[in-house]
Amino acid sequence: MLCISTKESFMILQSGELYTLATDPMLILMARECEDVEDELELAALSAQRESTLLAAQAYTAARQSSQSF
Repeated sequence: MLCISTKESFMILQSGELYTLATDPMLILMARECEDVEDELELAALSAQRESTLLAAQAYTAARQSSQSF
């Protein structure tokens, strides 16, 4: 059962790679190992936490870029 949800949030890493929650190795591994509802809830919680971190990183990057343009 694949229980990972795809999110629209993404970030381009310094290496030039595109990072999304759908390509997060830890979330992919956990999704492959989901066996029951408890596993799915744990994955959903971790996914939400990682999405929050990703959105915060995007906001920080945008703020730095806008402050450097002045």
